[in-house]
Amino acid sequence: LIQEAIANTVRVDQTQGAELTPTKFQHVGNTDFSDWIASSSTTLTDGSGYAGQPSKIFTASAGTHRTFRTPAFATTAGTTYTGSFWIRRVSGTGDIQLYHQYSAQGNLTNITSDISGEWTRVEKTFTGNTSSGDVWFGIWINVQGDAVEIAMPQVEEGTTASSFVANTTG
Repeated sequence: LIQEAIANTVRVDQTQGAELTPTKFQHVGNTDFSDWIASSSTTLTDGSGYAGQPSKIFTASAGTHRTFRTPAFATTAGTTYTGSFWIRRVSGTGDIQLYHQYSAQGNLTNITSDISGEWTRVEKTFTGNTSSGDVWFGIWINVQGDAVEIAMPQVEEGTTASSFVANTTG
């Protein structure tokens, strides 16, 4: 007998007792963006949502530090993390960066070629802080006036993104 399981649940083979979908820890607290931090050079508005989850439209309004990010979370030196989210371009053509400040290899990974006006899941890896310190995760927009809509942010250990897990704790 085959039993269906709803999305984002752990699946267990009852005959063997083996877990078929590995459990991964979601490092992004409040995936509804309620505790995310926007730089003063940005404008945020509620989006229409994606796949039943909240979204935010993030517009670069002025200045040079155009970021929208999580509060800091702890990482382990040398550990690979995958950050992912769903994103679509609302306006503009400038560079968009995945923001992983204080990670071992720097602060930004260019994702411009990965996004369009259609919702797309972007996932990129980065390495934990070299001193086992905190990392921030989010978006950096390079050009004033450009805007993107993002939904379902996630950071987890490993080299691939798993199914989205909503989180309501900071």
